[in-house]
Amino acid sequence: MKLNNRFWKKYFKVYDFLNLAIPYKELYEFLIKSSSLIKGKKILDAGSGTGNLSVILINLGADVFSLDTSMEGLNVQRNKQKRSKLILHDLINHTPFDDDYFDIIFSINTICYIDIVYRQAIFNEFYRILKPGGQIMTVNLLKGFNPIKMLWYHLSKYYKIFGFRKVILHFLKLIFVILLMMFYTIKISISLGRRDNFFNEREQESYLINAGFRSISNSVRVFAEQAIFTKGYK
Repeated sequence: MKLNNRFWKKYFKVYDFLNLAIPYKELYEFLIKSSSLIKGKKILDAGSGTGNLSVILINLGADVFSLDTSMEGLNVQRNKQKRSKLILHDLINHTPFDDDYFDIIFSINTICYIDIVYRQAIFNEFYRILKPGGQIMTVNLLKGFNPIKMLWYHLSKYYKIFGFRKVILHFLKLIFVILLMMFYTIKISISLGRRDNFFNEREQESYLINAGFRSISNSVRVFAEQAIFTKGYK
């Protein structure tokens, strides 16, 4: 079942509520700290969605190319940052970039939504378009991904900062959006022909090694321990 533009339009209307989620904020802080110098670098955000990471990188002085398969998501980013370089493209196909083009590639919670048969080829393509010495950072949701655990993580952190009364009001304000995001995540997984298309613990490392990357980091759990982060170099 292929999801149509109407679905993605609805999805991206609520997607940016994730910016309020503490695990989401912590993930981006972690990515920036884990990367090399950003300013002046040519960066690919592969699977940019509504451009939340891309906008951060642009504001830090990077030359960012935001690539996504959804025009709806790219349009949201265009409204956030007029200097965005937007590319409508599906990662299962050969990218429109020359060899050795980017200094850094980010791919965050994207490849886990792509069928497993294409994954190694995608990492091979990342290797081709990354400059020698360039850096790749990738995050993908883990098998057994549990949005309830993410919600609990967020609320417990929020409680420590603001107290009981505010955390209850906060939860009541967001409950409808939370339920919608859970529903959409399940629907995307079903559209791939399986309910659990997400990554195993060492899967990213394996793809990076097979593609030729070196100095690959040990994978680290991020995103309230519901996703896995791996870094490597060409």
